[in-house]
Amino acid sequence: MLLEKLREETEELQHCLAPGYEILISDLEHKRTLQERSHKEVRENITEQGTYLHQELEKIIQRHLNEAKKLEEEDLSIIGKQISDMKSILSEIQKIIKENENLLKTKIIKYVLKHESENERFREVQKLIELSPPSFVSQRVPQETLSQLFGVLTCSVRREICPYPIPSATNLRSKREGLKVPEIIRTWKTGLKVSQKISCCLESDGCYVRSGNTIKQFNAAGKELSVTKLKSESHFLIDITVLKNNTLFFSDNRDRSVNSVKDNKIKTLITFDGWKPLAICSSSTGAILVSMQTDDETQSKVFRYSGTTASQEIQYKDSSTPL
Repeated sequence: MLLEKLREETEELQHCLAPGYEILISDLEHKRTLQERSHKEVRENITEQGTYLHQELEKIIQRHLNEAKKLEEEDLSIIGKQISDMKSILSEIQKIIKENENLLKTKIIKYVLKHESENERFREVQKLIELSPPSFVSQRVPQETLSQLFGVLTCSVRREICPYPIPSATNLRSKREGLKVPEIIRTWKTGLKVSQKISCCLESDGCYVRSGNTIKQFNAAGKELSVTKLKSESHFLIDITVLKNNTLFFSDNRDRSVNSVKDNKIKTLITFDGWKPLAICSSSTGAILVSMQTDDETQSKVFRYSGTTASQEIQYKDSSTPL
C-alpha cells in the first residue's frame, strides 16, 4: 500500500504537477517578455517626447533671437540715420565757421555787406526719434507644470489572479482509464456536408464550425447565429480559433495571412513573406499561436503573436534539430 501510494504521488508529480508548473513558468516568462517590451516602448516614447520638445523649444528660441536681431537692426538703423543727418548739419556749420573766419580776417566791407547769417536755420534742431531700450520678459514655468505638459507616466496595474488549476492525480487516473465508449455530449444540425474544423467559444459555450470556405457560429443550444462566407478565389482557409472575447481568427494559406472575423467583418491582421500559415490556436494569455511552413515544405516554425506583434518564434526543438 505504501509503495502504491508513493508510486501514485510520484506519477502525479511527474505527469501533473511538474508539467503544470512548467506551463506556469512558460506563461510568466512570456509575460516578462511582453512587460520588458512595454517598458522599452515607454522609455523610447519618453526619449522621443524629449527630443520633440527640445526641437520645438529650439525653434522658439531661434524665432525670438531672429526677432530680437531684426529689432536691433531697425533701431540701430534709425539712430544711424539721425547721426548721419546730424553729422551732415555739423559739417555744414563747420564750413560756415571757416567762411566767417576768413571774412573776419580779410575785413573787406563789400563782402561783409553781402554776408547772410545762417544761424537761425541751425537753431531749430529737427525732431529726433527717441528709442526706449528693448526688453525680454521671461515666463518662469513651475517644474510641476512642465512635467504635466511633458506627459504622464502611468504605473503598471497590479492585481492578484488565480492561475488555471493544475491537473490532479484524479484527472490523471481518469485520463489513463479513458472512455471505453465515446460519449455524445451534444448533437447539432450544421447544414454542412463536412465539418472540417471546430473551435469552442470559451465565454458563450457555443462554437464555430468550418466547412470549405464557410464558417458558421452556433450557440450552446445549437442555434445558428452567423454565417461567414469567404471568397473561394481569394481565400484558402486552413484553420480557425476563437479568443475569449469571441473574436474568430482564421489562417489563410493562399493569402499567407491571419485574419479576424468580428460581426461578419473580415480584417487582415498579419501577413507572411515566404511562409504559408497552417494551424492556429489561442493561448490562455490571449495570444495566438501560428504554425507555418515554407513553400517547399522543408522548414517549419511556430510564432506566438500578441495582437499583431510577434513575441516568440520557435523553429528548433533544440539548438540544431528543426521542427
